[in-house]
Amino acid sequence: RHPLEAMGKFFAQADVLYFALKDSLIFNLTCPAKVQAYMSAGRPVLAMINGEGAKIVEDAACGFSVPAADSEALAEVICKMAAMDKEELAAMGQRGKSYCEKHFSFNQNMRKLTEML
Repeated sequence: RHPLEAMGKFFAQADVLYFALKDSLIFNLTCPAKVQAYMSAGRPVLAMINGEGAKIVEDAACGFSVPAADSEALAEVICKMAAMDKEELAAMGQRGKSYCEKHFSFNQNMRKLTEML
């Protein structure tokens, strides 16, 4: 475990940021904070997740998602990403960062909340 402030240093050293979540209704209906944190770091995302988180990774074109617990699909995507050139991976990361700034920023969230009220 590391403090939240230290995570940026770890993220900056990674070529790809990976996470996996089990197939659970709560994870399928929401976007886990980890998705947003990884995208805002400007690194490509490899997610083993179902539902909303997977949809966001795909919509942002910031990496790849495979179904929860699908180890064969994960292995295929790992090989695919390992074969990609650094510029292509960097472009994925930048798309994620841009998507995050557009859709998850404080100002954007406040605007949405105001519209709802």
